[in-house]
Amino acid sequence: RRGEYAQARESLNKGLALAREEKDKLNTSLALNDLGLVAWSQGDYTAARALHEESLVLEREMSNKRGIAASLNNLGNVAYSQGDYAAVLALHEEGLALMREMGDKAGTAISLNNLGLATLAQGDYAVTQVLYMESLNLSREMGSKAGISLSLTSLGFATYYIDDHPAARSSFEEAMALCKEIGERTYMAYVLLGLGLVDLAENQPQAREHILHSLRLRQETGEQLYQSSSLIGVA
Repeated sequence: RRGEYAQARESLNKGLALAREEKDKLNTSLALNDLGLVAWSQGDYTAARALHEESLVLEREMSNKRGIAASLNNLGNVAYSQGDYAAVLALHEEGLALMREMGDKAGTAISLNNLGLATLAQGDYAVTQVLYMESLNLSREMGSKAGISLSLTSLGFATYYIDDHPAARSSFEEAMALCKEIGERTYMAYVLLGLGLVDLAENQPQAREHILHSLRLRQETGEQLYQSSSLIGVA
């Protein structure tokens, strides 16, 4: 969560080796999934897909619904990054159904947020806002600061795209306060980009500062996934 991907990969690879040695399917799958997240964050989609698919096979063998849903969500995120929105919808809808079936609020909130990314990309803004609001309400019920900040960030972009700049700014500013409180740098980079885009739309002088800060955070953490968005924003 602090964006220290090199350290995360090192620890996860050690854990994966131990889990494989012990023929421990559950922890092998967990390590594979988290390694997939690291690969995805750094833009290596081929590796990310392979890791999540291997994890999904293990989870299905164990009939572990929570693990299956997590792997489906992660595969959905990879598909989103590659622009395969039909796959995104199918994967996230299956994952969301499992989370609802289990009554897993945290997982449901994440699945709703991920599904919203697909509908946002397809321009269905009304549905997107409904999904994000449900995700936000669940995170508030749980008191999950990380979940609240993620949902607020997503909602901020959804309202930005329909030119509701005051609502977008409000969401981003609340998300920023939470990110600072919990030391969440990955989400903070998204928030700073969002704030910068709102500033840009309103001809505010701090637009460049916010977007450059977003870019610096991505460069510091080695997250390549959305560095291009920050570079385009600065341009």
